[in-house]
Amino acid sequence: MSDAGAIKTFWGRYRTGYLFAGPYLLGLAILVVGPLLFSGVMSLTDWDGVGGLGGMEFVGLDNYRHAFSDDLQATFFKKSLVNTLIYAALSVPLGLAAGLGLALLLNRRLPGLGLFRTVFYLPHVVAGVATVMMWQWVFHPELGLLNSALRGLGVDIGAHPVLGWLQSPAGAKPALILMSLWGCGGAMLIFLAALQNVPEHLYEAARVDGAGRWRQFWHVTLPQISPALLFNLIMGTIGALQIFTAPFLLYSRRQDNALLMVVMQIYYEAFNFGRFGYASALAWILLGIILVLTLLLLWTSRHWVYYEAQAAPGGSAWPWARALEPLRRLVRGLWAPLRRRLAALGDRLADRWDRLRLALRRPHRPARPVNPRLARLARRGSGVLAWAVLAGLSAIFLMPFIWSLSASLKPLGGVYAFPPELGVADPQWQNYPAALAKLPFGRFVLNTLIIALASVAGQLLTGSMAGYAFARLRWPGRDLCFGLLLAGMMLPAGLLVLPQFLIFGALDWVNTYKPLIVPSWLGGAAFFVFLFRQFFRAIPVELEEAARLDGASEWGLYWRVFLPLSKPVLITVGLMSFVAHWQEFMAPLIYLSDFRRYPVSLGLRMYQSMEGGTYVNLLMAASVVATVPLIVLFLIGQRYFTRSLLLTGSKG
Repeated sequence: MSDAGAIKTFWGRYRTGYLFAGPYLLGLAILVVGPLLFSGVMSLTDWDGVGGLGGMEFVGLDNYRHAFSDDLQATFFKKSLVNTLIYAALSVPLGLAAGLGLALLLNRRLPGLGLFRTVFYLPHVVAGVATVMMWQWVFHPELGLLNSALRGLGVDIGAHPVLGWLQSPAGAKPALILMSLWGCGGAMLIFLAALQNVPEHLYEAARVDGAGRWRQFWHVTLPQISPALLFNLIMGTIGALQIFTAPFLLYSRRQDNALLMVVMQIYYEAFNFGRFGYASALAWILLGIILVLTLLLLWTSRHWVYYEAQAAPGGSAWPWARALEPLRRLVRGLWAPLRRRLAALGDRLADRWDRLRLALRRPHRPARPVNPRLARLARRGSGVLAWAVLAGLSAIFLMPFIWSLSASLKPLGGVYAFPPELGVADPQWQNYPAALAKLPFGRFVLNTLIIALASVAGQLLTGSMAGYAFARLRWPGRDLCFGLLLAGMMLPAGLLVLPQFLIFGALDWVNTYKPLIVPSWLGGAAFFVFLFRQFFRAIPVELEEAARLDGASEWGLYWRVFLPLSKPVLITVGLMSFVAHWQEFMAPLIYLSDFRRYPVSLGLRMYQSMEGGTYVNLLMAASVVATVPLIVLFLIGQRYFTRSLLLTGSKG
């Protein structure tokens, strides 16, 4: 066969995969790989982003050395790095524990579980500028709901500096961590998907062997859900190290820089002080930390993650962490020089841990006969207790919403009344039109709808096409591109936003909606492509084969077979994408300068800045208006959303 014939055969065989994945691959090249390389070059220069590339002055590794020097400028970075690591070290384990605890409570047969699940997941959906403002007043040291409840329990607020919360250095980080625990519903839902995939016969075998509930949890539940634990641990760590919106909005000089985080410092260095080269170096340092922690988790996971966990006969291993296998293979190849020594150290530690666990293990005792009547009473009592705990936790999760709604309906004097009250004797409904009249809030809502709806349309089309290409088509480089997709989730926002800002600036797109919309038409968020891929893999291959026998083309399969069957994941991705763009804060903050183009997130911040936080009732009214659309959308689509996430978490 001639070279031309070979090329034609190759293109005819694989072009479909490249065509479907084309928008994503284009976005990967233009918005990820290219900016990543340019950021690396920029980190080796002294450049203010002005005067074109000719204004770059090569300084080698000076920016990296300067970041850890004794200079005053470097002191702020080191402070932000310590703050970020402390926050991640505390918030991630506590968030995983809270999410797993809620999932265990919800993985029972109790009345109202759907309502409880909605309440616990709702804060994760609506988290954004509006909810940050809610929590800002919940944490008020004098008038806040939290300290008021502590006073009712007899706690001396003045004797504990940490109870100054956001107005004290000691209390700022604990307040931020408590806010993060309020949003543990994302981890909860993933854990719940894993728990519902644990085979019941494993628990039955453990009970026959005399294992109690704790031993069942330790030896059956944890190994079976360990892939989900790894997934939540990696994604939670990456998210915690890149936190920006909440500390940026809550930052105060009274806190002695306790809420200064790394991504905030990158933003200040680049866009406040014009030190693009130094800011890029800080972003690469953050990326190095994320890579080291992620690689360490992936490498050590072979000691505690059970990848062979199978469902009932005909089932499959839970795929969230199994989908990370291409990244794991890449890790093993890159870490070869240190692998042998670390493996020996890990084996020794694991051996010592096993010996310690065997020494502390109680001797096996045969199961004693159980009185059926007492067993039924115990189960009922356990169910009642679990329901009561769920009801109490639901009230706590709803409290910031309730307090915000209450404050929005009070006169200003009622908000500042001491002690604070949740009840509203005379609702002041005029607070809402008064709040919306302060600024063109209707315009802000319209701007947000334009950005969100245009982005959702692009995300659904190009994201589903890329997910179909990764799930159902074979083409050269597919696994490599999927590994890059997963690796892209680890990239710090500050690492890509600087070169992307320069790219969009060169295109004269700054102060327009294009930088906020166009990325969604080039594949969009990697996590959404991952969701589509997981869902498409779960569709039975028999349907695809039958359609092919009927003469369906590849596009016909995608459009007439896969998309109609993908209603849950389409609604899920549409909802999550809409919420993400409704709440987006950092990108509009960077690209938009004309307040007439502001979305709701920047409008709320502008409102708070204008009023200085004085008219709390009007500020809460504006926050409620910004939050209600998200709550309504979630309540409408939450059935499909939950079904989609559970399906993608339980099918291979």
